[in-house]
Amino acid sequence: MSQTEATKIFINTLQQHQQNILNVLEELIKFLPLPDEDKKISTAKQALNAVNYLNALIPNDRPSWSNPLSHQLGKFIEHPELFASNLNTTLVHYFPSVKSYDLTHLLEDNNSVFDIDEIYKRCRDESNLPTLFDKIINILEQLSSSEEIDSKSMIKALEKLLKSLEKSKNGSLISIKNAWEFLKIFLENYIIGELEKIPALGTLLVALINTTNEMSDEIIQLDKKVQDEARHVFEEEIKSLPRGSSLHITYTQEAKLSIPTSLSQFNQKV
Repeated sequence: MSQTEATKIFINTLQQHQQNILNVLEELIKFLPLPDEDKKISTAKQALNAVNYLNALIPNDRPSWSNPLSHQLGKFIEHPELFASNLNTTLVHYFPSVKSYDLTHLLEDNNSVFDIDEIYKRCRDESNLPTLFDKIINILEQLSSSEEIDSKSMIKALEKLLKSLEKSKNGSLISIKNAWEFLKIFLENYIIGELEKIPALGTLLVALINTTNEMSDEIIQLDKKVQDEARHVFEEEIKSLPRGSSLHITYTQEAKLSIPTSLSQFNQKV
């Protein structure tokens, strides 16, 4: 994904959020004259959160209407009986501006978003993943060219797996994850079961399993590093996030491949 494409997606997200602000403000204008105090305060809080969130996303390009709205919404939430009239005046005055505000000008400023693809590529190149990909590809090439395999369907399957890995190894994080999942599924459900029957290929097969497991660890670490880097850039860019807030990310250890008992003797040689 190019920087321009990423920016367009970001703008689309902002526009959806802008529509959300409009919807909440429209509700608030409708509720203000009514006697239900709890409903008015609840809707005002939704509106304040929505406006503040937009400000956080584009701290350097805040709309001129955002601060007056935030100010009056905050005062109303604290003292609804005193500031209902002021808030109503502010809402009526700024609602047309919110509706007509054009976010597409941000397309001219690529600094409004950070380049997640660039972060990923740098982290990938600094990781051990390229080496592991090459190692797995090399093992698969040895297996597919081995005279020990006389099954045409197995050779075809190995060649298909090879092409998939070669195509994906320099791709996006999603592409690499998909290739890795495909590799694990292929090994678990077909290749290991068939090739463990051929003792001459035991060492290669165990090497393939172990390297795939190494790749599992490396992808988890890469994923964590990319998200940590992105979070750091995000928090640096968006200074208006409340103090103490952060982006919480949870990581899970992926299940690894097991080496069949029949291949345990080869595992000691790898």
